[in-house]
Amino acid sequence: MVQDIKTTPDDIQPKTPGIQNSIPNLLNQLHEATPNTHVLVDFDETLLLRNSTEEYLDTLQPKAVGVFFLVLLDYLKPWNWLPGRLRGEVSRDWVRVLLSTILFPWTLLLWPWHAKRLAQTQQNQTLVDALRSNPNLDVIVATDGFRPIVAPILRHIQLTGAKLHSCRLWLGGADRSRGKYNRLNKTLGTDKVTNSVVITDSPNDIELLQAVKYPYLVQWPQAKYIQAMTATYSPFLYVVKFKHDPTYLLRGILMDQWLILVLASSWVSPQPILHAAGLLFLVISYWCIYELGYYENDYVAKHYEKNPKLKETDLVRPEAPLVEPWIWASLFAAPGLLLLKWATMPEASLTMDSSLLEGALWLALPWGIVLLVTRLVYWVFNHIDKRSRVWPYLLLQYSRLPAFAVLTLVSPAGAILLSAQTLISWIRYIVYRYQGKMHEVPHAILRLVTLGFLMAMLAISDGISAVLTWQMATIFVFCFVRAWSTLPQLISQVKMVGDDTWSPSTKA
Repeated sequence: MVQDIKTTPDDIQPKTPGIQNSIPNLLNQLHEATPNTHVLVDFDETLLLRNSTEEYLDTLQPKAVGVFFLVLLDYLKPWNWLPGRLRGEVSRDWVRVLLSTILFPWTLLLWPWHAKRLAQTQQNQTLVDALRSNPNLDVIVATDGFRPIVAPILRHIQLTGAKLHSCRLWLGGADRSRGKYNRLNKTLGTDKVTNSVVITDSPNDIELLQAVKYPYLVQWPQAKYIQAMTATYSPFLYVVKFKHDPTYLLRGILMDQWLILVLASSWVSPQPILHAAGLLFLVISYWCIYELGYYENDYVAKHYEKNPKLKETDLVRPEAPLVEPWIWASLFAAPGLLLLKWATMPEASLTMDSSLLEGALWLALPWGIVLLVTRLVYWVFNHIDKRSRVWPYLLLQYSRLPAFAVLTLVSPAGAILLSAQTLISWIRYIVYRYQGKMHEVPHAILRLVTLGFLMAMLAISDGISAVLTWQMATIFVFCFVRAWSTLPQLISQVKMVGDDTWSPSTKA
């Protein structure tokens, strides 16, 4: 079944009364078929109880790279860049398979082994037995799947003499745009197609179903559409698929966490490039653990909240992994801590000595505590009532930025930036919890105003020279640039009080 189809068999049934969806009737039809009866059998989620395209993409190696490649494709949607009839969802699977095969060419070499296992465990045994029980049947597997993927599976499904009509790999877009019905008519002939038994689960085949003598649109109870890499763990996967989108990696993590830490801390490091690189590894390490809170937050919302707010998706939400995030967090933390310690040396050396390793190990202890406390606070956050969550949320925001100060020096100007970001993130969440309108709060403007206020306090306490530095100027320009796009909208909202329609009771 193609993922993007919204039509269901129930939608089609009233309009085409000749179409049947009874499995017992289908099995009887196959058992009693006369000699040379042609049977056109769909493959995905019919003869095979899984989707062969998704199963193929699920074998991409290394998985950590493959999963992000597929996420990137779903975000960019390059199939919408194609011309004419190729444009759109009709070419989605073809583009995904073609580009994956080009970039991961070893997948085709490994696929026959996976195909054999898939045929042994996921073939539709009920349908296979019915087709094999009648030697009079001329079985033709007619699929929109791709021959290099389907053929190795079909080879291990014991249907002697079954023929395969599928899409080509390199020209699959053209094959799919023509449609299964037209392809079969050209290959088999109209008379042969018209007098066939058609077995499919896909409403995509409505044209074929309406044209044949014995149409069966059957949903098999054991069949499942499982998108590739659904069960694969990779850092940030849950963030981009189930919580935010790929742009959050740039805006929410790189710009509003890593770059802020760089401005606050790497600026004053003897080796700022090494220091910034170390912080990048540590931010990734941090998110391996912070992301676990996202898994848990959605699980709690789904099972315990009366009105859960979950990102709309057709994908099956995976369960939170227990061990893998901590392994990934450790793998990223190791180079991060080494680089951070290396960057504190007055003159960086290209040799690793015992003092460097010892210093990194000493940093590992507070970093481990930061990650453990973050996980504990997020657990508390997820398991208390919504209104009370505003208080542990502040601690979570402290873990995202100020907690990094346990590893590295932060300048006074940097402390102001970290404070401004932490406070306005907390304020926005308070607004969200009490009013539900967090998107209406001008995040970047609030940060700029808060930064200005804290700069004024620093100037009063330590003198004007404390804020007249290149670091402070860069921080202010950064915050101003991030706020610039919000200013026109904020100005356009200003009106005379007589024209104001807002009131405290207004919920729009």
